[in-house]
Amino acid sequence: MTKTDYSNFALLVRQVIVVPIVVTVALSGVLLVEALYLHRSMERATSAGQAIEGSQALREVIVARDSARASYVASGDERFLRQLKEDEIRFTKDLQSLTELAGNNAEQQRMLAQIASNYQEAESLPSAQRTVDNSGNALQEE
Repeated sequence: MTKTDYSNFALLVRQVIVVPIVVTVALSGVLLVEALYLHRSMERATSAGQAIEGSQALREVIVARDSARASYVASGDERFLRQLKEDEIRFTKDLQSLTELAGNNAEQQRMLAQIASNYQEAESLPSAQRTVDNSGNALQEE
């Protein structure tokens, strides 16, 4: 094999084998980076979705509690008190799951603490023991 044959062979090897391998490795690296970026974006979207679902569940519990309290005040039916106890358990569970989702985010932790404080404050208001006349007007509040 002459020197020119060897040079031609080396050039041919570079063109046919080395260049495509280098291009494939570079494209694989770009693909890997994009896949990692997509994975992080999906994690953030999933976390945001879970936070929204948890917030909605918390709101539903608060509305149900207020509704049960108003129903108890209006009717005096003890079944509504059971609903209040169930709502308190649900609230605690939903608040705990949101707290875990918030992780180390101080702003979100502060907001959740404020929600819990407001909820407990509403729970400590005078009990919903009222006497109601037939027209639905409260006659006295204990």
